[in-house]
Amino acid sequence: MSDNKIYLSGGSKGGTGKSMVCIALIDHLVSINKKTIFIETDTSNQDVWKSHKDEITSELIDLDDGDGWIQLVSKRSISRVLPLLMKMGIFKIPR
Repeated sequence: MSDNKIYLSGGSKGGTGKSMVCIALIDHLVSINKKTIFIETDTSNQDVWKSHKDEITSELIDLDDGDGWIQLVSKRSISRVLPLLMKMGIFKIPR
């Protein structure tokens, strides 16, 4: 059975607990032996990626970069059977 849930911790304001929520969820998923992919898109504060990149599969994606959104969609399409956890900060919507 696949667990293809997407967990998203996001917001544009700093200090709201995005990182803490991600760290707690990663710790929980690791404790129940759930293989998880973490995508850090908060380029202003990459603390969760830095602290967990060696523990779980992690990727740093800049959504302000021209290919950022394409990378994000590509990651989701190749990881349909795993939980995906994303932390999002401030970014520009492409036009």
